[in-house]
Amino acid sequence: MDEWVPGQHIRVVRNENFIKAGEGYPKFEAVTYKFVPDTNQLLAQLISGECDLGTEDGMDMDQSPFLVQAEEQGILIPNYKRGTVWEHIDFGFASVDGRYQFFGAQGYTDLGEIDESDPESWVGTPAWEAAKKVRKAFAHCIDRQRMVDEALYGQSTVIHTFIPENHPMYPESGLIEYDYNIDKGMALLEEVGWVDSDGDNVRDRNGIKFEVTINTTSGNKMREIITQVTQENMKDCGLSVLIELMPSREYFGDGPDGPLFGRHYDLGEFAWLTGVEPPVNLYYCEQWPTEENGWAGQNNPGYCNPEFDAVGKLAEGTLSRAEQKPLFDEAQIIFSDDLPTLPLFQRVSVSAYRPGLLNYKPNPTINTAMWNIWEWGWEGQ
Repeated sequence: MDEWVPGQHIRVVRNENFIKAGEGYPKFEAVTYKFVPDTNQLLAQLISGECDLGTEDGMDMDQSPFLVQAEEQGILIPNYKRGTVWEHIDFGFASVDGRYQFFGAQGYTDLGEIDESDPESWVGTPAWEAAKKVRKAFAHCIDRQRMVDEALYGQSTVIHTFIPENHPMYPESGLIEYDYNIDKGMALLEEVGWVDSDGDNVRDRNGIKFEVTINTTSGNKMREIITQVTQENMKDCGLSVLIELMPSREYFGDGPDGPLFGRHYDLGEFAWLTGVEPPVNLYYCEQWPTEENGWAGQNNPGYCNPEFDAVGKLAEGTLSRAEQKPLFDEAQIIFSDDLPTLPLFQRVSVSAYRPGLLNYKPNPTINTAMWNIWEWGWEGQ
């Protein structure tokens, strides 16, 4: 480090003892890291040439329209990096507060009794299958591509499981993908008995209106768009969805008070992080947040399928990647059929740089864009 001015910049110079110094690396003699607290200032300095690169911690998707215009004018080159954080909507189908279970087997016991004390025994029962159809109907009724287009300016893609399609453990076949098709969605709802019997444009069943609430965090434009699209799409299918935005500290609060991990919600929108291995352990039966375990579990939907648990744990306990692959495939196929969660899309990180900068390659699995800074250089130099 050559210079550090607190609150302004850090200047570092080339290390002549770098392992690749003999090959001419690092290419830059020096790099100055500027601290620019305001996004508008950062963009202005990029335009003026005072800065050459604006990293993802300094901007977000809201700057996309400006960056598109700057790219068209040849001033800046934006970079959109799909990351390892994925947004999704969880179905609350084993809530603890006595609410009607629109998405869980307990809401359909008129089709066949279940042992409410033994969730593992619910799988395959008429009540389980009916609730599954409702979750699938919801998936068909929602336009996830519209969410990508409006919230992320089209810079991500719809996902169908808890890992992206370029992950080595992504199933090559068998995964169920739910297209936006309200006819399919409405047909599934009617199979279960959800019909508009009184002509008020809200479906009902056994005297119960299909009226649910979707919760997410407040102060997040992307999530506001997600919930608004959900509300509008569900109305087209005859379902009433209310939106409730909450401060993060309340929404993600521990049970029993926090709605998400206290398991008292209808629909919950938030994000999980995927890693090198598919996060199958999020949905094990033993991961239910309960009073008995101090509300410590992560399986807030209340999903439980012993077949999923068995194959997921077998995959996690297998060291060979070749042997893991079919097991993770099977777990994801079960997940996509049971649909305890509706995956939406991967979040996107935004950065931008001036034309001529070479070898800037943000990597979603590495926390810094500087991981290969020794390769960076200027075109023609």
